Amino acid sequence: MEALRQVASALLGLVAPLAVPGALFVWARAIARRRGDTPLWRRARWLPVLGFAASLLGLLASVATIAIAFATIGSVDAESRATALARGIATGMNVGALGLALALALYALSFALSLYGTLTARR
Repeated sequence: MEALRQVASALLGLVAPLAVPGALFVWARAIARRRGDTPLWRRARWLPVLGFAASLLGLLASVATIAIAFATIGSVDAESRATALARGIATGMNVGALGLALALALYALSFALSLYGTLTARR
């Protein structure tokens, strides 16, 4: 039973991050078709995909920055190792936060455009 719970948790962890951009993409694509596939709406449908890519790039950059921080503490003297490690980890977290902020901004823009397109669409 515990193994099943772990598998379900892992699947939820994989599916949940894809659900939001996927749903926003499908919604924006439907709006683009309904509004005549103009260039604005054709491009707007890709905003959630760009947001997902930004979150993945932020995560990758965060992991890489923290790995570099741990790799460089070997060459630092013992008194300043903690400070160097803290700076590296802080930089990694800031890079990750930047990627997440960009992703959330793109998701919000996609949501706002799709909502506008839904409310003002010709019936």
